[in-house]
Amino acid sequence: MPATILVVEDDESTRYLIRHLLEKEGYRVLDAVDGAAALEVANRYTDPIELVVTDMAMPGVDGLKLTRLLRTQRPELKLLCMSAYPIEQSRASLDGLWFLSKPFMPEDMLRAVRDALGD
Repeated sequence: MPATILVVEDDESTRYLIRHLLEKEGYRVLDAVDGAAALEVANRYTDPIELVVTDMAMPGVDGLKLTRLLRTQRPELKLLCMSAYPIEQSRASLDGLWFLSKPFMPEDMLRAVRDALGD
């Protein structure tokens, strides 16, 4: 069974491109426009979600707050955080948290997803 990935991105075109790329690779993709919507999706979706790919800078519930909230519900969840702003790289792969700098090439996204999933 393919891994289920929740994509959280407030930019519609970026969210669409990530979703399309991941579905083309055979992943099951859920998506949300922001952190609040992602929490709703995660609460409604009862099957496992293996990975959350989230933008860090979003209005309302930002990526960092989202990851903390999701981890309380699903501690095994792996997280891939994206940002155009610098983030301390030493935190990038701690406790199932991975980081991808924006902008990125499609192959960078796929490599980061595979790394985060342990594929």
